[in-house]
Amino acid sequence: MMNEINRRRLLGGMGLLGISACGMGSALAVQGQPNRTETEFLGRNAIYNIPENCRGLVYTFHGSQGSERFAVNSQTAAVLDTLLKGGYGYFSTASDLRKPPKRWDTSKASSRRNKDIAHMVAVDQELRSKGFIEGNTPIYAMGMSNGAAFSHLFSSAAKEEGLPVAAVAAYMGGFPPGMLDFPTDTHILPPTFTVFGENDGFIQLDRTQSILQTQIERGAQIEQHIVRETLITPETFLVGKLAFEDRVRVVKILKDEGFIDAEGRRLLFGENPKITRAMEQELADKLPQEIRKRLIFGEILIAWAGHKMRSDYAEEQLAFFERFVDR
Repeated sequence: MMNEINRRRLLGGMGLLGISACGMGSALAVQGQPNRTETEFLGRNAIYNIPENCRGLVYTFHGSQGSERFAVNSQTAAVLDTLLKGGYGYFSTASDLRKPPKRWDTSKASSRRNKDIAHMVAVDQELRSKGFIEGNTPIYAMGMSNGAAFSHLFSSAAKEEGLPVAAVAAYMGGFPPGMLDFPTDTHILPPTFTVFGENDGFIQLDRTQSILQTQIERGAQIEQHIVRETLITPETFLVGKLAFEDRVRVVKILKDEGFIDAEGRRLLFGENPKITRAMEQELADKLPQEIRKRLIFGEILIAWAGHKMRSDYAEEQLAFFERFVDR
């Protein structure tokens, strides 16, 4: 079977395009993933890259309206590239719900009652039985938004079902209703690494941090990061994605159109720093046509510490995962 695995790797997808370091949340360069495979796996689309002697497998979970291609989003890919360099692999697939809002089921915490948890348990069993990973290879969950919520749910449910869950990385996501299926007074989360934006208007940050504090008091190992808003300047914005002269042009447009002031501080929504879904849409609609690109929109949200996957904590995430890889 290992020969078949090697054959699949050789036939895998082409490498990812890179992004280089910058001070605005796009920290780590993707060097390319020649062994990446895009295929159908147990009836769902999947993208995976599992190296030989995989030290740990990271299951990645997209947010609302997403798919398995969350893994090749530039920010996610930068994080995964860092993990690959550390000897980890990843497996990304899509939620069962393929109609809007295309979300993971976070309402129930059992593979008997939750198709998404059941599917991921089956994926894990298949990967082990076919030799992609060993019987004792630890697994990790990593997600953004709804995918972060599902990461919490899946990791706790999988641990109860006997899977070797090592840790979780949750970006911009809270705890879903399904967590109530676990004993509220005694349940302890797997080791959990979290990243939140201070201006994320999608989640209830105070409530989420309260739950995390309760978990810390019970003995859970939690590492929290709160991202602060930063200036938008040619020296810090879109570094590695646009040439300097193009960054100067984009920043000038944002200043001229009233998005930022002369120093790069935010003017738009200044009276209400929390960026909600409606405000995100307003931002997208207001962007001048010449810079109305997904890349620029996303980088603005990253600079303003909004609800957006980011890669500037990839090294910290890897270090956190390393603490639990041999358990």
